[in-house]
Amino acid sequence: MSKILISSLGTGNNRNYRTADYLIDNKKYTEKYVANVLKKHLQIDKMFIIGTNKSIWEALYLDNVINPDESFAEKLYEFTESSNYSTELNAFDFSELEKALDEKIKVFLIKYGLDEKELLFNFDIIMQIEEFLEDGDEIYIDISHSFRSLSFYSMIILNYLQNISTKNIKINGIYYGMLDVVNELGYAPIVDLNILYEAINWIKGAHVFKNYGNSYLLSDLLENNGYNESSKKLRNFSDSLNVMYFKNLKQQIDILNKNFDVFNNINGIGKYIVPTTLKEFLDRFKKLNFDYEFLLEFAKWFYENKRYSNTILIIPELIVQYFLEVNNFENNKDNFDLMKKFLSRESNNLLNKRYLKAKDYKSDSDYENIIKIYTYFRDRRNNIAHALDDKQDYIETINGLEKKLNTLDKIIKTRKFYIEEYLEKF
Repeated sequence: MSKILISSLGTGNNRNYRTADYLIDNKKYTEKYVANVLKKHLQIDKMFIIGTNKSIWEALYLDNVINPDESFAEKLYEFTESSNYSTELNAFDFSELEKALDEKIKVFLIKYGLDEKELLFNFDIIMQIEEFLEDGDEIYIDISHSFRSLSFYSMIILNYLQNISTKNIKINGIYYGMLDVVNELGYAPIVDLNILYEAINWIKGAHVFKNYGNSYLLSDLLENNGYNESSKKLRNFSDSLNVMYFKNLKQQIDILNKNFDVFNNINGIGKYIVPTTLKEFLDRFKKLNFDYEFLLEFAKWFYENKRYSNTILIIPELIVQYFLEVNNFENNKDNFDLMKKFLSRESNNLLNKRYLKAKDYKSDSDYENIIKIYTYFRDRRNNIAHALDDKQDYIETINGLEKKLNTLDKIIKTRKFYIEEYLEKF
């Protein structure tokens, strides 16, 4: 495990950086480079320096080698001074510089980034940093010097290391040396911008929650910031959603609504993310008086977020629930099973062009449609649940979901089918 600082090197002022007093954690360091301050303060093991052919490599060499070779320094200076945007990156062997720096500093050469092609080239080079990282490494970023575009690259590689890389890498800090205010303060503070990077995680957490109902990242962030009660409530909600225990899920949504003030009391970056994101979701389920309305809204939410299998799984259940509640049947397993059998019998009658049991609706297109929709989704639900082969093309199934869901939504919101007397005979 190593502490690694990723920094950048520009061209300086007259091919040098000015010496300044830098302050970090109330400790003062007099240095030319923010990287050298961080190296001492954080006890860095390795440094990855990103720069162009034009960067002041000779100054880095002279300032970091105890007994520098003046002829090599002069050779470095002549090369960097004469370089420009068109100089080939392999025009100088920088491995000699790395060797002189005891291989604790690795050089990553990039182009100026003058167009998309060069920006993509630089992206490829910077992404190679991962190859030199090992499990357990701690990463620190310095964005003080060189091209401003490198700050964006730094954020990209941080996101990659945290979210894509298979290596267990810890991001410990993002630093900026504020030389801009040295005349006002008498020193240049080195600021840890990690809180701004944390904002990216809050936004990502909100995105995942809005699109998948997965609140685990938001829960972790809340817990890390001391909001344990809020964290637990969100986690319980996602646990219920992911196992599709809808009775419990409804209870969890009620809990979130009744305790919404705990989310309004969040401070820091989370206060701009969590209440707004959560309210947008919860508002969908307000003013729903029946369980079937709740299930219908979730079926639509699943569809909107392309969780098609969940949509298919829930629709047969919500249709059964709809008939139970419209006909004032007690919501228990026996009645649920009885209603499923009745709807299956109606499905067979319709399929075989026999008279429907509910004779009052024998010429009712809405009644026939809700039975057809029940049949359609019941069959596909069984195929999904039991991993059976389905002759229907999955693209056809997905394309037909929206139309069938809209039809069901319209029927349920405008019609009520009273079948109690037929169910008793059945």
